[in-house]
Amino acid sequence: MLGYVKPEPAEMLVKHHNLYRAAYCGLCRSVKKNATRFLLPFFSDDFVFLAVLRMAVSGEDVKTEKEFCFLHPFRKDHRRIADSPSLKHAALVSLVFTYEKMQDEFLDRDSSFARRLLLKLWSSRLEKTIRTHCKKDADFLFLSQKIACVLEESRELEKQNADLDAMCSNFASCLSLAFSYGLEGENERLLKGIGDCIGRFLYTLDALDDLEKDEKKGAFNPILARYSTAMEAKKHFSELDLVLSFYVQEAKLGLDLLAGEKNLLAVCENIICHGLPGAVRRILKPKMGEQNERSL
Repeated sequence: MLGYVKPEPAEMLVKHHNLYRAAYCGLCRSVKKNATRFLLPFFSDDFVFLAVLRMAVSGEDVKTEKEFCFLHPFRKDHRRIADSPSLKHAALVSLVFTYEKMQDEFLDRDSSFARRLLLKLWSSRLEKTIRTHCKKDADFLFLSQKIACVLEESRELEKQNADLDAMCSNFASCLSLAFSYGLEGENERLLKGIGDCIGRFLYTLDALDDLEKDEKKGAFNPILARYSTAMEAKKHFSELDLVLSFYVQEAKLGLDLLAGEKNLLAVCENIICHGLPGAVRRILKPKMGEQNERSL
């Protein structure tokens, strides 16, 4: 995933902020225990949201425990959520997504030789970890192969200059699977829908974020494919902002239908209702400001 799915601490109760931090630290520990330490430099808040959402509906006994952390040595009451199936799931999903993202960057011929060499070495270590887990866990084998297959389809769509809707749909199917895999009944259906909305939101926002960079490099970007130039695309930012707001509202509707642990759901609500719109503001506002300055 892409690093846009974060909470808005200013809009959280203290207990919910502490719970999120405990989930973050719990996932960090789970990554080391259930995946590999080589994944830690690429650790992303997006997967904390995945873990918290699944914990909220799974009925797991969520326990926090005190722990010393080398990154926060002076924090007196440093706590983390104890390892759980949801944390393990999020850790392994992050392993697969990070590996696939490295593959995309390695295929980018505009990257320097040194960077591509480093990506090759690091991704080979992650690939070895994935193969090890696939031999031990049939569910992980299926999930990792399915995610890899969908993301490979995304690369093929890029080569065909597919439109924004097709690209969003492809990435959304990937996140739907990651969010809902292993669940049953209503929880599976609702998390599949939330994953779909989050996937469409993330792909659209990332395309907006990379607009100028992709135009400069001549790289594929579905928004550029639709509007030809970044300058022309900026004239339609208000429309794209409405599309992103729609995805947020749909994700919130799905969240409202979930039954689960109320404090964990409150953390998820903050991320969806405040964190995602905050990410849109941080990316779109500067770009729209540039457009207004040029129009003057």
